[in-house]
Amino acid sequence: MQDEITAEEAEQRGDALTIFPYEDETGIANYRVVRCDQANGKKKFVSESLTSDGTYKLGVKGVRRILYNLREVIEAESVLILEGEKCVEAVRRLGVST
Repeated sequence: MQDEITAEEAEQRGDALTIFPYEDETGIANYRVVRCDQANGKKKFVSESLTSDGTYKLGVKGVRRILYNLREVIEAESVLILEGEKCVEAVRRLGVST
């Protein structure tokens, strides 16, 4: 099993990062998923929860799990079910949105 590292550590290591924030129905950030595209061609996903001081720590244990783009889902007339955050963002770039 590989050691978990924070997004900041991955960035310092030279990994390309894509950050997907998860916000509740009021727009407050709960946690984020960070996609790390490593120099060796592998990808890794790290979940980090928001702390009371505004920083992120590894893991989401005890954190309310919510849908990606929850506020948009609540307001939508119809919803596409996609594989992951990257697919959601790709569909957005194609102009499919609520």
